[in-house]
Amino acid sequence: MTTITAVIMARTESTRVSQKLVRSFANTTLIDIALEKLNQMDFVDDRVLAVGEDVFVEKAKPYPNIRIMKRSRESIAKGHAPLHIRYETHYLIETDYILWFNPCHPFMSLDTLYKATEIVKRDCHNSFTSVISSNDWVFDANGNPVTHKDPTITATNQDLARTKVAHAFHIQKPDNFRSYGIPWSLTKNDPALIRISEEEALDIDTELEFSLCELLYCKYNRLDIF
Repeated sequence: MTTITAVIMARTESTRVSQKLVRSFANTTLIDIALEKLNQMDFVDDRVLAVGEDVFVEKAKPYPNIRIMKRSRESIAKGHAPLHIRYETHYLIETDYILWFNPCHPFMSLDTLYKATEIVKRDCHNSFTSVISSNDWVFDANGNPVTHKDPTITATNQDLARTKVAHAFHIQKPDNFRSYGIPWSLTKNDPALIRISEEEALDIDTELEFSLCELLYCKYNRLDIF
């Protein structure tokens, strides 16, 4: 049997949007929306909230199916910690896979997360990640085209389909990370790609995205708070 632990990692020291997980969002908070889903994920073997601050420990108390895993001060500091610190949970969790999902994606559905675990159990790749289709034109830091090199195509609605990582969830083998110090090799099917909807891919990384997602969340849930 393939075993999976679902993990939310949270901290208050957000670089771009201050306190975004615990500030008011549509009469709740982003962390509460995520914890409600984590608490209901009875299709995984363990459910973990990995945090280092008391505010999140308190947030988890109403959710009986979630256990707390304490993170180090280094792992919750502002900025990007080295991989062995950022992924310190990978040294403590013993299931075959860790499903990390991003609490900054308020529209992620339980059904999609369930289907992702079924794909993992069926395919057994080293790692998986969430993606969406994209027609974006991407240039490198020097202005050279990366994704679009046909000068006869001038629109984004033509056949330029690419696949873009959504960062809504990643699924990895912690044992592989402990052995090699990296979560994946970035070769074909490592990570393997799991498509999600554009709505589920909405990620809150800026104040504008926070406001827009809050408006959409209120609309979809018929909340009148403005």
